Amino acid sequence: MFRSNAFRLLLLLLLLAGISAIIWSYRSRSGNTRPATVAQLLSEEISRKSTEFEHTQMREGSPVFQVLASISTITRAGVHELEDVTMFRYDPEGNPTDAIKGRGALYRIDDKEIEFEEDVVIHLYDGTTVYADWAGANLDSEVIRINGAFRFDKEEIRGEGGRLSYDIPTQTMTISQGLDLEFGKGSQAGEAHSRSAIYAIHQGRIELKGAAEIGNRQYWLKSTEAILRLAEDRSAQEIKARGAARLTLQAGRTFSGEQINLELETRVSPERSLEVLGGQASATNPATRAVYESGGAGGGFRLEAPRILGELDALESDEQELALRRMTAGPGVTIRSSALSVSDCQAREFEAILDSVTRDFRELRLAGQVRLVRSIDRPDGLAEETLRAQRVDLKLVSDSVLESARAQGSVDIEMSEPGFLRQLRAREQVDFEYREGIISRITARDECTLRSIGGTERNVVRAPELAVIFSEEGKVQETRAWDGVDLEVNEGNETRHTQSDELVLRYVAGLLSEAEQNGNFRLWQRASQNDLELESGRAVFDPLQRIIRSIGVPKARLRMGPGKGTEGEVETTANEFLLDRVRQAIQGQGKVESVMAGAQGPVIITAGEMKAEVESDWVSYTQSPRLVQDQNLVVADEIRVNRVAQSLVAEGKVQSTLVEASDEGKTYKVTARKLVLMTGTQQARYDGNVVLTSEDLIVRAPRIELFFAEDESNQVDRVEASGGVEIVENGRTWQGERATYLRKEDRVVVRND
Repeated sequence: MFRSNAFRLLLLLLLLAGISAIIWSYRSRSGNTRPATVAQLLSEEISRKSTEFEHTQMREGSPVFQVLASISTITRAGVHELEDVTMFRYDPEGNPTDAIKGRGALYRIDDKEIEFEEDVVIHLYDGTTVYADWAGANLDSEVIRINGAFRFDKEEIRGEGGRLSYDIPTQTMTISQGLDLEFGKGSQAGEAHSRSAIYAIHQGRIELKGAAEIGNRQYWLKSTEAILRLAEDRSAQEIKARGAARLTLQAGRTFSGEQINLELETRVSPERSLEVLGGQASATNPATRAVYESGGAGGGFRLEAPRILGELDALESDEQELALRRMTAGPGVTIRSSALSVSDCQAREFEAILDSVTRDFRELRLAGQVRLVRSIDRPDGLAEETLRAQRVDLKLVSDSVLESARAQGSVDIEMSEPGFLRQLRAREQVDFEYREGIISRITARDECTLRSIGGTERNVVRAPELAVIFSEEGKVQETRAWDGVDLEVNEGNETRHTQSDELVLRYVAGLLSEAEQNGNFRLWQRASQNDLELESGRAVFDPLQRIIRSIGVPKARLRMGPGKGTEGEVETTANEFLLDRVRQAIQGQGKVESVMAGAQGPVIITAGEMKAEVESDWVSYTQSPRLVQDQNLVVADEIRVNRVAQSLVAEGKVQSTLVEASDEGKTYKVTARKLVLMTGTQQARYDGNVVLTSEDLIVRAPRIELFFAEDESNQVDRVEASGGVEIVENGRTWQGERATYLRKEDRVVVRND
């Protein structure tokens, strides 16, 4: 029994001793009580010093932070001075995520504040390590702060700065006194700089603020602020820059704008792209535009638009350079290029294709109300080209040399040079070819109009298709038009129109030297008194002599008169015609034949040559001319016809045959040196050794005049001879100074003065 009670008492004492030890251990950790004997051994400021310090910060029954130290010194103010300190942070599942180490620390348990110093190392959940001389942590807000210089790294990312705050729950660094960052490796390695930054570690997202710079040997981006998103390999995946952003690529290509977005996906997708945006207008500031600029050996290129998009070469290897392959811009584009001599260019949309090897522009495409102005400084002065169209495509040899161009949709091009202006319009399309950047050929299609003013020209060419060929110096050398050409020439107050299947205008030193028209040539001119119309197979115009040579294939045809089908119109055919624009004279040569309307029927004149003045009513025929009207005939060395008055003058070996229109009409044959026929007075006068023969009547005299009846029967009503007359009738001869034959009385009256 005694032994049983004693054993029970021993167990109770042991139990009380264990409880007391637990209570003492807890009180020593909490710093609430200290044995008086220990306090007497330490200094006045130190309450207790111990080894193997450990403290766990709990929240809702789960550990959040755990602080471990090799030595703990607690002051009377309740501050733990720790040595060789490590603090762990735990997630809700109780797994350690972050850790801070330092040679020393001040731990205010009640305030939940701890300050690390000397060789501070912070291990973040993702493997990032931060180094500093000092760091503080608030265990309540779960924020780590560094108030001095620091650096951090994790595999392919390294950075340093002046001040840092790390929010543990959100895993976000806030850097406030400068950041210098290195990331990636190989050709994808880069760096970033800014005055401040926010690094969202779990997102791989770094927000740079204040003088932000990001780049590497392939590109460099500057802006007021920027967001850098990193890929898994820590290379740049995406950059969004805002505020006075400027991106510089290789070969001096730069982009600038209010905002620049650069996609540099490296592993998820090989596609890379670029977006540049201008700024929106505000109450105090106008809208700004996105800008692309490039320089080269031949000069610069500048593009402005509200938005510029660039497609970059797909990433196929780590060593591949960052280069543009395609670029678009709009809506509302402005371009200037000294290399391409483009002083101004406006369009709604823009697209550029770049060479995969040289990285130069290969194609430029402009769409929507395009206006392109090129200014070329030539030895003889400034030449300017203004092109308007719905779409313009340019092909280049390099950034500074044009190869070809195509304009489509209501094309209008104006080309000016000292003393000269040309305007070309085409409904469908105009193609341009260049030789070492200098225009060499222009080809236009569909309802083309070329207007030329200056030098020896003032004309308009209209054709379904035409081409302008230039010399090596860029001066017009030849103009060709085909498939039905209309040429309008303005000379003083007169306008001359010609048509042909084809037209060739030839130039010397930029001045028109010859115009050739082939196939169904037709000329018509409206003058003050007479209209002129000329048709032939071919025509050549000499602008210096101002002579048109119209060559018939097989024959050329000329119409002259107040109007087609009107009285006084003459239609003439010949092998060729020469139209003298200075003298306003026309000459027909080779197998000339003219037809004109007459009271007794058409009058037909044949000759070897014909001459006429456009403003005169007279037409002259030489080289065996022959006039025929019904049975009437006139042959002479020269025959002149007044097509309006329908009068006739024949000179030199005149032979005529007049046949009366009645059934019993007589035939009169007359030879003389000169004949004057006046239809208006119904009179014909012969001069010079005149011999008239009619059946049994022969009359000889220096002058004989025939008077015709007014009933248009062409009957001779009276014959008068003068100047010494000899009449032979039925074997009888009369002589006298004058003689008169009266048809109605059938008698002859001979008189002597």
